[in-house]
Amino acid sequence: MTNGAGGWTGWFGGVSGRHLRAARRPLIQLVSGVLLLLLIAEGPGLYGRLTAGERLDPSLAHVAGAVNVEVTMGFTPQGFHLQALQQQGVFAGRIGEHTVRLFNVSPASLRTLSGMYWISSIRPAIAEHS
Repeated sequence: MTNGAGGWTGWFGGVSGRHLRAARRPLIQLVSGVLLLLLIAEGPGLYGRLTAGERLDPSLAHVAGAVNVEVTMGFTPQGFHLQALQQQGVFAGRIGEHTVRLFNVSPASLRTLSGMYWISSIRPAIAEHS
């Protein structure tokens, strides 16, 4: 585009660079806000998936069938945590303050458990002798 004097006026006609910069600022703020909300919403899950290998005992990495495990957290689990764990296996009781025993945990459920950022470790359950 050209102005009456034959000079280039840009893609937006006679809009100056200063006005374009001013119009860009709200867009940048909007995009930044959306990215921040995504980070808040997805950050913990992403962190859990990225660090999943640190939680799962190496002996459980390639199991073929269901296993019994002990799941340890860095805090005393509350109702929400216990419900989430029960979706992955059969709740078989607590061991101390921070550890829960789950029976019949499938390989897929092991992967799901290891991706939960609030779990510290997952190891094979130790058989109790009566």
